[in-house]
Amino acid sequence: MPSMIGIQKQAKHVVITDYPDKDLVDAIVDTVNLNFTKAEQKNVHILGYLWGSDVKPLLELVKEEGNSNRKYNIIVLSDLIFNHFVHKELLTSCSNLIEEHGEVWVSFTHHKPQLADRDMNFFTLAKDDFGFDVIDVFSKKMDK
Repeated sequence: MPSMIGIQKQAKHVVITDYPDKDLVDAIVDTVNLNFTKAEQKNVHILGYLWGSDVKPLLELVKEEGNSNRKYNIIVLSDLIFNHFVHKELLTSCSNLIEEHGEVWVSFTHHKPQLADRDMNFFTLAKDDFGFDVIDVFSKKMDK
């Protein structure tokens, strides 16, 4: 959903990734094609990417003439931190992709409330191991 808003708001670059599985990536392509014209898609890139792997293909997408070192100013992580076993890989990719004063926005819900502490460990790792400033902008606990 955040990527769709980026397209709608005509962001300079919208890079949509998912696990590198053809069916998953094709589903995203279909969603974009069904909801946006070719003109609206001119700055949209969709690809499979495995967190923690080489970020060069993602950096190539935002490289600009005269600035081959460009990185991302905003990265949106939507509904990803329930994958506890890839927190470090996810943060490694973010660290390698984000520009010096960029921001990583994280939205999530606990898929398994009994594992909420493992979800929240993502933010501890982000701060302690990767040097990110962690700010809780909005949290809401829902009643059962």
